[in-house]
Amino acid sequence: METIAAKGKNEQPKISSIKKLSEIVKSGEVIASPIYSRRFSNPPKVEEIDSVFLEEAVKVVPGFVWDETNNDAITRIIDWAVGDRSRGVDPNKGLLLMGPAGTGKTSLLLALRAFCQRIGAQFFISRKSSDEADDGWRPLLWMPRHTIDVVEEYRELGHIPNVSAPVYALDDLGTEVDVRRWGESAVNVIRILIARRCEWNAPLLTLISTNLDAHALQERYDDRTISRLRGEFNIIPVLGRDRRQHK
Repeated sequence: METIAAKGKNEQPKISSIKKLSEIVKSGEVIASPIYSRRFSNPPKVEEIDSVFLEEAVKVVPGFVWDETNNDAITRIIDWAVGDRSRGVDPNKGLLLMGPAGTGKTSLLLALRAFCQRIGAQFFISRKSSDEADDGWRPLLWMPRHTIDVVEEYRELGHIPNVSAPVYALDDLGTEVDVRRWGESAVNVIRILIARRCEWNAPLLTLISTNLDAHALQERYDDRTISRLRGEFNIIPVLGRDRRQHK
């Protein structure tokens, strides 16, 4: 596959992503699915959506490149952020970014977070709160947590901090060393995290990146965890060369 040359600092991407953003959102209004509706405090113009994403991406990931190899992944995560189902992405589900090491999965999570913050993206989680001032909307924001750090925190604290956060990002699934200490293996800690996120009594969004392919995931995790990954996540392949070696 021929790679499109990297964009210069002042060039705009020529790859189209969102075509009908104006049909999905209006500032301060809800025009999406009843669950996981999206609303925005600062929606960009339709024709500027690509350049806004790239602008935010290069701020948090210097040297970020949008090219032919990652175009599909970027397009689909933007669709997810704005609630656009036209290309098969389900905003009701989380994101599972899969691809070889160095293809930019962690960078995409950082860029996506910056983009969501820029446009003021929110999603509807629940109206069940006893607080009458709580309208059920939550910012579509998160702090990425590395898998190894999550396991270590569980071992130190006896629980997973922020497991019920509206949005949770788990980076590098599969890098945890599966050594049993203090009662739980590392793999089991991650199994617990995924299970609790998927079974919570309010809808939660989870984002995961992994270097493992489908076969490696099946070898590492139990059938129930694999079923949750397949059923509760949009699986987004992140392809291309090792970007760390081509800077």
